[in-house]
Amino acid sequence: ECDLLGKAGKKIPIRFACAPIVQDGEVYGAVVSFSDVSDQKDMEAMLVQAQKMEAIGRLTGGVAHDFNNLLTVIMGNLQFLKRQLKDNSSADNFLDKTMSAARRGADLNSRLLSFSREQDLQTDLVEVNAVLRDMEIILDRLVGENIELRMALGAEEEVVLTDQAQLENAIINLGINAKDAMPEGGVLKIETHTVSLQKSYVKGDDSVGEGEFVEISITDNGVGIEEEVQEKIFEPFFTTMG
Repeated sequence: ECDLLGKAGKKIPIRFACAPIVQDGEVYGAVVSFSDVSDQKDMEAMLVQAQKMEAIGRLTGGVAHDFNNLLTVIMGNLQFLKRQLKDNSSADNFLDKTMSAARRGADLNSRLLSFSREQDLQTDLVEVNAVLRDMEIILDRLVGENIELRMALGAEEEVVLTDQAQLENAIINLGINAKDAMPEGGVLKIETHTVSLQKSYVKGDDSVGEGEFVEISITDNGVGIEEEVQEKIFEPFFTTMG
C-alpha cells in the first residue's frame, strides 16, 4: 500500500500489485494494478470510532451510576444539616452553595447517563420559536455588545418533540463558540425553517424517519473551524478550550 497524490494535491490511499509477463522463459514486462481503497479506509476508521464510542459509553454508564449513588448520600446529608443548622445564617449560606454545586453535579451526571443511553431524554412537545424568543435576552448578553444578534424565525407555531433543556444547552454552547470565534465583533444569526426530509437524508439513524421537521440554523462570520477539529466536533464532551 502507498499514498498517491490526486489532482487537488489530496493523498489517495492505494493498494497495488505487480506480476511479471513471462514468455518462453523470458520476462517481457509486467502487469501492475492499482486499487483506490479510500472507501475501505473510511469504513475501517468509522468502525474503530464506533467501537471506541461504545466502550466510552459503557464506562460512562458505570461511573455515572456510582457517582449518582454518592450524590444521593451527599445531598441527603446536606439537607439534614440544613435542618439542624437552620438558625445559623453563616452555615446556611455555605450549605446553599454546596447544595447548588451538588445539583450541578447531578445535572452533569444526567448528561453522562443520557450519553451512555441509560437514561431517556425528557422529551415533550416544544414550540421552537417560543424557546428561542425566551432565550434572546440571555443570548444577547452572552455574546456581548460588539456582536449583533439577529433572529429570523420562520417556523411559526411549529411544535417538535424534544428535550427542551438539552436544546437550550446546545444553543447556548453554540452562542459561546460563536463569541469566541469573533473576538473583534460580528454577526450571530439564528434562523428557523420548516423542511421536508427524505429517508436518504437521515440514513444511518433508524430513529429518524422521513417527514416534516424544524431546522434551526445558527451561523456567524467568525474565523471558522480548523479541518482537524471538524472531524471531532460531534464527539461527546470534546472541547478545544483549555
